[in-house]
Amino acid sequence: MRQKYAGHLQCFCDEQKQLGVSNLQTYGDENLTICEEYDNLGYKTIMINVGISLFVVILNEILTRVSVRMITWIGFSTFSEQYTSISNCIFVLTFFNTGVIILFANADLSDAFKGFPLIATVFNG
Repeated sequence: MRQKYAGHLQCFCDEQKQLGVSNLQTYGDENLTICEEYDNLGYKTIMINVGISLFVVILNEILTRVSVRMITWIGFSTFSEQYTSISNCIFVLTFFNTGVIILFANADLSDAFKGFPLIATVFNG
């Protein structure tokens, strides 16, 4: 079962941190260190968000350079036609690329990609 680390757990662990209680403190009959797990998942979430942001920026830059070179190679009769075509192409590529990657990053696709365990673990909402 997938656990959610928000709501009550987030409030509890943040309050414990403000009170100066160690995140290694154990709770319950099973002596679980729930705040340590919450902190570790918080760092993992930050790293994934930064990684996705960098991926979007790098991919957009690559797509921009490739599209400019291809449109320049095709050539147009006037520079204004060429620059208009470049602007439209870059806008469409960047808009859809950014939108699709953000949607995939937030989507729960673990059932859709059961045959691909790496993808299923990354895109699980």
